[in-house]
Amino acid sequence: MLDNNIKDQLKSIFANLHSSLCFRMTGTRDESAVAQMREFLEDVAASSPRLSVETAHETGDAPEFEIIRDHTPTGVKFCGIPNGHEFTTLLLAVLNADGQGKNLPDPALASRIKALRGPVRLRTFVSLSCTNCPDVAQALNVIALFNPGIEHVVTDGAVVPETVKELGIQSVPTV
Repeated sequence: MLDNNIKDQLKSIFANLHSSLCFRMTGTRDESAVAQMREFLEDVAASSPRLSVETAHETGDAPEFEIIRDHTPTGVKFCGIPNGHEFTTLLLAVLNADGQGKNLPDPALASRIKALRGPVRLRTFVSLSCTNCPDVAQALNVIALFNPGIEHVVTDGAVVPETVKELGIQSVPTV
């Protein structure tokens, strides 16, 4: 799914990962969508021996995956394949989960995030062509990474059109 140029860049980006990170994928009845997500995640995971892919037996409306660090859920999830502008959000989420990303909060803000009471489940609806969506998704991913009581799902609205319609979402990003 990813071209060789991108795969080579990913090897460089993920060369210094310290943690064991897993993309735990859940499926849907749409076997084609599940196969596409698995291929995408396996391409990303092939860039580092510290990355892996596993499939859980749950099903939902659309394929989804969570980033697991050292066998512990991070609270960062993606519903749909994070291509387009959200590809950078995925890369940053992996690096941030490993503790070496960017835009991480200073100790004072990190302490405030950790003090938030959960459980809180946030879901950000995005469009893969939106240039503003990654900033919102990345900020909420950091909050989920710093507080185990918070979960954030970056959701490609195009893969759950019924939910978008049901919620009356007319623009993105929508949290």
